[in-house]
Amino acid sequence: MYELVKVTICNYTLFSKLLSSGILSKEDVDELGKYKNNRSEQAFKLYNLVSQRQNGFTILLQALQETKQSIAVDILTNGNKLKTDSMDDLMSITFDGKSVLGKGSYGTVVFKGTLGTRNIAIKRVSTDQFVGNRRQVDHEIEMLKTCDAHENIVRYFGSKNEQNSVLILLELCDVNLKEWVTNKGIAIPAVEVLRQVTVGLKWLHENRIVHRDLKPENILLTRNPVKVKISDFGLSRCIVDGKSAVSTSSLVSGTQGWVAPEILLQAINPGSHQRQGKFTYASDIFALGCVYYYVLTDGKHAFGDSIRSQTNILDGKSTIKPTDVRYGSTHNLFFVRLMISQTPKSRPSCSALLFCPIFWSGERRARFLEDVKVHVGGAIRESQIPSVYIQCRDLKGTLEQYYPKTKGFVPESVPATTVNIVDQPDVNRLVASFHKSGVLSASNPNLATRKTSPVRLQELLFQVRPELTESRDISHRTPLHIGTKRSFKNGKKLEFIRMLIENHADVNSKDYAEETPLHCIVLQKPVLPGAQLIELVKLLLENNANPDSVNKQGSTFLHSASRIVNPSAFHELVLHLATIKRTKSFTVTNTFGSTVLHDAVLNLEPLIKTLQVFQRSGADFNAVDNNGDTLINRSIKAGRADLFLNALISFGTDWKIRNNYGDSTLHHASFYGNLPALKLLISLGADVNAKTNDGETPLHASFPCKYRNTVHEIVRELLENGADPTISNIKGDLPVKYAMDGAKSGNVEQRTVELLKNHVVSNKQMLNGTAVQGMQQQPFTFPDFRVPPPSDVSSYNNGPNRQHHFTHMSQENYRRGISRGGGSYSKNTNTGPR
Repeated sequence: MYELVKVTICNYTLFSKLLSSGILSKEDVDELGKYKNNRSEQAFKLYNLVSQRQNGFTILLQALQETKQSIAVDILTNGNKLKTDSMDDLMSITFDGKSVLGKGSYGTVVFKGTLGTRNIAIKRVSTDQFVGNRRQVDHEIEMLKTCDAHENIVRYFGSKNEQNSVLILLELCDVNLKEWVTNKGIAIPAVEVLRQVTVGLKWLHENRIVHRDLKPENILLTRNPVKVKISDFGLSRCIVDGKSAVSTSSLVSGTQGWVAPEILLQAINPGSHQRQGKFTYASDIFALGCVYYYVLTDGKHAFGDSIRSQTNILDGKSTIKPTDVRYGSTHNLFFVRLMISQTPKSRPSCSALLFCPIFWSGERRARFLEDVKVHVGGAIRESQIPSVYIQCRDLKGTLEQYYPKTKGFVPESVPATTVNIVDQPDVNRLVASFHKSGVLSASNPNLATRKTSPVRLQELLFQVRPELTESRDISHRTPLHIGTKRSFKNGKKLEFIRMLIENHADVNSKDYAEETPLHCIVLQKPVLPGAQLIELVKLLLENNANPDSVNKQGSTFLHSASRIVNPSAFHELVLHLATIKRTKSFTVTNTFGSTVLHDAVLNLEPLIKTLQVFQRSGADFNAVDNNGDTLINRSIKAGRADLFLNALISFGTDWKIRNNYGDSTLHHASFYGNLPALKLLISLGADVNAKTNDGETPLHASFPCKYRNTVHEIVRELLENGADPTISNIKGDLPVKYAMDGAKSGNVEQRTVELLKNHVVSNKQMLNGTAVQGMQQQPFTFPDFRVPPPSDVSSYNNGPNRQHHFTHMSQENYRRGISRGGGSYSKNTNTGPR
């Protein structure tokens, strides 16, 4: 009996099977649950209860077989043939410390080992390096017990406590998905890999489990038999009954590049998007979509390389290319795009994915093409299958067999209609496909002629099918979004936009990026000529387009225009908006705290007459962004000359305002190598020895090594105007130390180092407690330019860890600075103000 209880795993699935068979009552399960921290005692109680039930042994044996507890089954069926000593040998755990399969955070190491005669993976988790690790280990073990019953989930054999560590005994797999993509050492089709991963994740979701760390390294493959298995449940959580999401104390969990955008938004701005920051099944689907693309393209990420992926995920900028697909049809990317949508509600469930055309056989695809003809009025192309499949999901009859019984795709994701069959977001091609199929010719004979102009064809089309003005593509864009953002070779853009508006197109509709047609006009590439741009904007505004509508970043269309259009066109836009009394465009701030003027002075140099319009319209010339930076700071960063800075000052901009980190405008001029701005500020009386919160002067700020062409001139100008090179920062670093470090890497000229050294000597200050008087006559060496830091450094020790004052963390820098740290996230700083 001892050996039996030792190997029996009393998990949720086993209890569920015994409960449904009537062998156990709910009260029995509740009683057994009290012993969850003592596995052997729990198993012992279970066998005592089962032995008292009619047919208890037979039903228990079947339940153990279904939950794949083969060792317990062997003991129950062949117990009379086993000797006690052989069972003890069977349960002995051994592993070689040199047979390392992988390493994780907080001292976690995975070894190859044995459990009796079975080869297994042994995960040793240290419990003395992290105060919460013991609780985390216990949680992972409980999750493994719960998830153990499915063939696409890694098997769990038990655990063993050791001094300062816990051994978790797991099924030994041959490779992880990342390794398989590299060498294809196991013969299995790429699409079958994705199917099995989806089946495993579907089982987790059906049991209300959110994995939260799905990535190639946590997907394993076995060779015999060939199976794909999901592993690593350290971050997994169960969704409580009655809830739709998992709330955790940590803002972000998962691995950089595989975390859904709604979770990242919670980390950037905890005060907002509170509900979206909770983990849902859709968070897993996003990671699964990235895994799909990774497998189909032999290792490429849907959002670019590891450096850019995090920022691209937040901005919704995927790098998907059909030419990168190596396996399956390129049209399957339609579903990948749905899975990685910025909007969680648009992502399909695992059940829906398993029904979708990605996993169809050639025979099933041919049958669908035949069955769908009746509903769309003619034959469709192979490339149209994905979009038509979604468009027809609510139809009854022969097509029902192609869809899951439960709702797979949320209705908001793509409108379902028998007439809106759009396989690409291009109205011109939409017209051509309808024309070619003959769907419209019966309704309007004029559409049958090829001599009709494209715009006239489109006009006739929308007259026949007026509801098409509100049709949406996969990015939730209407024809008006598409028409305003795309160029027209025939120069008929204005005519087409006017036709859509006359057919009641919604001029304020938003796509998934929450951009309106006004945003799309200024974002068109190539940028429209000024006159055409103004004419289109006026047309939309005259038809009640809202100029104050903001996108997901809180930016109006004027914010977008200030980053793209030229100064003359920007002035015309501003001039026209000033005539609209209801607009708040001149004062609104986006999620980064930037006004339109902040973006304008950074990306283009507004005309003086443009600044006058802003002033008359109530713009605040002393507004600061989330970093505390003013228009002067932004202008200096953009390299604006003293003439423009003088103009801003004349409009009331205060050059004396410091930002949140104590940086003065002179610090900015020094850091960004803006010599004209530096000279202007010094002439206005700026303090050349001003200190930041980290105790750094403009001399310290002169050495980012990013603007090397002006470093020497900046340093010389500061020194000639009284800058003290012997002032150290809060860490004890002198400016000359930064200069010497820059010289070693070739980013600072040696003459700049010598200039600073000479000024240090001439000032006859104390360095490292030794007077330097008379050192001019001695060989001059500077092994280390550090002075003892101030006695009170508590503010530094408790503050952010920064190399110098310009390595502060802004919201935009944070978007690029999330890296994994054992299930939690740490912030990596980036140099320079935003």
